[in-house]
Amino acid sequence: DPATPAVPAAAVPPPPPAPVNSTATCRLQLMIEEPILEVDPVKFERVLAEARDAGADPLVVRTAEQRLSAKKALDKDLLRLLESLGLTTPQKTSQLADLERLGIRNVQAVLDADEDDLAGAVGGEGEAVKRLRDRAQRMAKLKPGTWEIPSALLATVRELGRGAFSIVYEVTLGGEPLALKKMNLGGQDREELLASMRREFRTLQGLTHRNIVGLRGLVLDEENAIGLLMELAPHGSLRALLDSAPARVVGIESVQLQVASGIAAAMAFLHSQPEGPVWHHDLKSDNVLLFDPPLTPKVTDFGLAVNLDSAGTTARRTMRAGAGTFAYKAPEQFEDEFSAASEVYSYAIVLWELLH
Repeated sequence: DPATPAVPAAAVPPPPPAPVNSTATCRLQLMIEEPILEVDPVKFERVLAEARDAGADPLVVRTAEQRLSAKKALDKDLLRLLESLGLTTPQKTSQLADLERLGIRNVQAVLDADEDDLAGAVGGEGEAVKRLRDRAQRMAKLKPGTWEIPSALLATVRELGRGAFSIVYEVTLGGEPLALKKMNLGGQDREELLASMRREFRTLQGLTHRNIVGLRGLVLDEENAIGLLMELAPHGSLRALLDSAPARVVGIESVQLQVASGIAAAMAFLHSQPEGPVWHHDLKSDNVLLFDPPLTPKVTDFGLAVNLDSAGTTARRTMRAGAGTFAYKAPEQFEDEFSAASEVYSYAIVLWELLH
């Protein structure tokens, strides 16, 4: 008999791809989207390792590895620049933002730095160099040791909103767009209130975090008002966005996680200050502003916020336990009691808004 032809073996199907962990992938993607100058390489490396172990999308993992490598190289260049300018600080020398915040005493060194050195230190980002130069030039015009900015240096662009006792304007200072919150003194003891504001500002101006709105100065030369100058939020408040375009947030897990984690990071930072916790006392979606990269949250209106009672006769800071907005207040606040748990309650209300 002729040989029976061999029957080809059935092809063995390839094993199914390992399931992708969407939560780990999302966390890693959020880290990748952070501005490279603000990336904390230690935290990034930890999140990358956790995401890799949890089965994150391999393509996202590779992108993150490249991002981390670029960040480490950039840190080395920036550290060399800081050392050459004599601006090395013991903490966070890798952040360009820290170079901007070093203060009046270092402005001239920044102005005198070689353009190529600055460009190399920020990865060739010409706009970042320009912002640093412009900020140093503006700072050079300010009175050394103060952050009190004459109102004459500000150009008003438009009104952004108003409350019972304050109006917020978009202004420019030396070409930089900022927000100015002007609060009516309401017949209060001006000198006592100004002294309090100066003390609080000096303390809070040092609380720098990527999820806290940066303070730029005080405007104190108007007779019946005081002004707080701060970063301008290009996308407004979280509450305004939820009212005008809820589809940009509600139901989009990655955006909800980004906003929720950013707010939590800001509050954890405030609560963990070495000199003692800084309480917000009025956390709500109106006090969460949205920045670039798109929808990066930053908390505002804490510590320096000044409220007036319904009669407009007494001023009080938000340090009072009963302060806050009705819908966001924990039950104990109605009894003038307050704790960290009260802030968690307010945060939970904001999370509920994000989900609905």
